[in-house]
Amino acid sequence: MKKYLIPCILFLAQFSCTSLEGEISEINNMKIDSDINHFIYQYIKTLQSDTIKLVDEYDCNQTDGNINNFHQGVYTYQIDQIKKIRGFLNSDSIYDYCITYTAYNCWEGIGTGNYLSNLFFVLQKNDYFEVDKTMTDDFKQSFLNQLNLVYPKNSMRNIFKDEEFVNKVEIQSIQNNIIFGYFELLQCGGIPCITGEFQYNINSKTTILDKLRSY
Repeated sequence: MKKYLIPCILFLAQFSCTSLEGEISEINNMKIDSDINHFIYQYIKTLQSDTIKLVDEYDCNQTDGNINNFHQGVYTYQIDQIKKIRGFLNSDSIYDYCITYTAYNCWEGIGTGNYLSNLFFVLQKNDYFEVDKTMTDDFKQSFLNQLNLVYPKNSMRNIFKDEEFVNKVEIQSIQNNIIFGYFELLQCGGIPCITGEFQYNINSKTTILDKLRSY
């Protein structure tokens, strides 16, 4: 019986260590999740301006006041959904994030959606996060430029200078330094609407559009 005692103790010790490492890893992941969620929300709040107000559900429900603000050029929104896609955006082998969020207007008007403007990239450093505005702007500019190239004779190319006109952008995955996503231009007025998919190469800063449909 004794000759089995040490192997059993070693097995139990190894199992306990493995289990403990798994628990520590899970706790660390939970902390990172909590930290990134807090960072994202705090950053979005900094995007307010003299003409854009971000409010909670209670203030969003004050419709009369929000309509009055709208007529005075102040747009009131409530952040609805925040989506983060994890992947590698640079060469440091630390997970980064593509963030999109939906903001709903509080004045009973059109304009709800996760516009191209409601998108940014977050890099994770060893002990902190930072928004990479240059990388974010490079992507948006490349995306809009490609739309202009695909539709050179279309009148909508004149409005693609404004990222708010692309009123749905969904990041689906990040693979091998390429961002894959889907977009819609739905509130088109007198110009054709467009839906399609895109691939953005982070290294070359180039965008490929695919499966385009205009109507």
